[in-house]
Amino acid sequence: MRGAIRRRSDARGALTRLCAAAMLLSVLGAPAAAGPVVQGVATLRQGDVFDLDRGRLGVIETADIARVRISADKEALVPRPGALIGLRGDRSPDEASCRKAQFSERGVLMHRLRPGRYFCIRTGEGRMAALRVLKAPIRGRGQLTLEHRTFR
Repeated sequence: MRGAIRRRSDARGALTRLCAAAMLLSVLGAPAAAGPVVQGVATLRQGDVFDLDRGRLGVIETADIARVRISADKEALVPRPGALIGLRGDRSPDEASCRKAQFSERGVLMHRLRPGRYFCIRTGEGRMAALRVLKAPIRGRGQLTLEHRTFR
C-alpha cells in the first residue's frame, strides 16, 4: 500500500513540474527551432535586388544583394549596404561555417559564380544565408539562378 501511495505522489510531483515548465515556456516563448527561416530558388537579371531575410525579389529598401553592371563588360553580385558576402567554395555551408567566412563589402564578379559554387551572406538584419549558384550567366548574358537558405 505504501508503495502505491509513493508512486502516486511521485507522479503528482512530476505532473506539477511538467505544468510549471509548460507555463514558463508560454511566458518566455518556445526556443527557436534550428534551420532556415527562408529557403528557395531565385533568378536575378541585371539590376535585380534580393532580400534574403524574406525571400523577396525587387524590394530595394530591404535588399541584401544586387546584380549590377560595373563596367561595359563586367557584372557582379554585390552586397547592399549593411550586408556582407563571403565565398565558400564547392561544399554546402551550414550556419556555423557561414559565420566563419571571410566577409567583404566587395562584390563577386559574375565569372566567379560558376554553377555549384557556394557563398555566404550576412544579411542587413544580421542573419546568415547560404547560397548556391544553380545557373550563371555566360559572358554577362542570361540569368543568375541561386538556391538560398537564410538561417535564424
